[in-house]
Order: sequence, then structure tokens, then C-alpha cells
Amino acid sequence: VLMRQKRHVYDYQTFWREKQEVPKFSNQKYQKVLNELKKLDFKSVLEIGSGQGELTRLIMDNFAIEKIECVDISSRFLVQIPHNQILKRTLADFLYYDTEERFDLVIASHFLLHIEPRNLLLAWDKMCKFSKKYIVHIDPTKETINRPKWEYYNFPHDYNQLHPSAEFKQVEKY
Repeated sequence: VLMRQKRHVYDYQTFWREKQEVPKFSNQKYQKVLNELKKLDFKSVLEIGSGQGELTRLIMDNFAIEKIECVDISSRFLVQIPHNQILKRTLADFLYYDTEERFDLVIASHFLLHIEPRNLLLAWDKMCKFSKKYIVHIDPTKETINRPKWEYYNFPHDYNQLHPSAEFKQVEKY
């Protein structure tokens, strides 16, 4: 008897629209991200894959910013981000998102991890397009993922090879 393992097909739009919640930052990771962001000078922020707004709150609570736009594919997540006058919530698939605005800081946590390899360069190019100064992405690598195997919706990428002119600084493996 041959048994076949079910193969998951990654339909990212459906997956993220139906996902109920995302893992939270640990206090240690929260502090490390905060320490790195304090080294940067920014007033405007584009957060990609903002989820339930954990990183949004960290930025709004700790920095004197003039505007922040949160882009996420899930309306369930976006509605959990508290509204205020400097915050814009945008329901969109980032691969199709466009704006004339440019931001001092483009930031994404666990976003590129979920981009299929065939779309990685497109996502990176869009991040570069919208950034005036900085791009920060917080993503585990194949070597640092703390799971026995990668789930079907996670993709290991070599971020050092992503773009030849990009200067990557790996702050810490987690």
C-alpha cells in the first residue's frame, strides 16, 4: 500500500485572509528591534505585512513620526490596529500595491519569509521603490528558523544574494 502525503498548495491571498493571528514578538526580540530602529533617523514609515499592528505600536509609541502607513492583505489584522491621525491602514496585496508617496523607513517583519521565490525580487524592488532612506526587514533564514521543518507557506531565501547593490547588515540570528 502506498500512502501519499497531502501536498499543500500555497494560495497566499486566501491563506492570509483566513489566518486568525500571527505569533507575537518576544520581549527580547522587541527590545532588539527597538534598539536598531533608534539608530535610524526617520519621520515617515511604510510597514508591509503589518499584521495585528505589533510593530506599528512599537514605532508609534517610541518615535516622533509624522506618518505611518500599514499595508496588509488581511482586513482581520488591519482592523486591530488602533486608528489615529498619523496612521493610514491600507488593505492590499503588496505585490500589487502602489503609491506615489515615498517613506524614510520601509519596514517588514516576517514578510519576505512568505514570498514565493519567483516573486521575491518583485517584492524587494517595490520595497526599494518606496524607500527614501532605509529598508528594514526582520526575517529568519534557513539556518536560523527555529522549527524542525519549513511550513509550506515559508520560503528560505538567501537575503545576501537578493540584490547586488544592497548593503545587508545581519544584526542577530534568532
